[in-house]
Amino acid sequence: MNIMKLTSNALIALALLVLGIILAVGPWVLFPVCEVEGMLQPNGLPMPCGYTARAEMVAGSLLFIGGLLLFFVKSNDAKRVIAILSAAIGVWSILIPVYLIGVCKNLAHPCVLETKPSLLIVGAVVIIVSLVLLYLTRKKK
Repeated sequence: MNIMKLTSNALIALALLVLGIILAVGPWVLFPVCEVEGMLQPNGLPMPCGYTARAEMVAGSLLFIGGLLLFFVKSNDAKRVIAILSAAIGVWSILIPVYLIGVCKNLAHPCVLETKPSLLIVGAVVIIVSLVLLYLTRKKK
């Protein structure tokens, strides 16, 4: 498949697929949370970052589904709905490590040094890609 022949819709769909995969597996593989590093709370339960990783897996999976759907929908209204939902997932993926669940309090932990900043960047990129899709599907007068 030639990248130059891809439509803007297909490029955005591909971007959402990749970003969804990064959100879903990133905290486990690319920028691992403390749990992957073998750190647990004294009671044996995962640290807060482990729950953040699980929540991001759900967010990433939903984003992936949105990217898949974008390949098949033709209606601009449907594309706008996917754009709005994808932007909401981007906001959600930022709120999870910052406010909703959080990460560990120890500033030396990998979740604070790598996972949280990575999730913030990926969430921001998701929002930007979603806004571009929303702009491309605007109603022309």
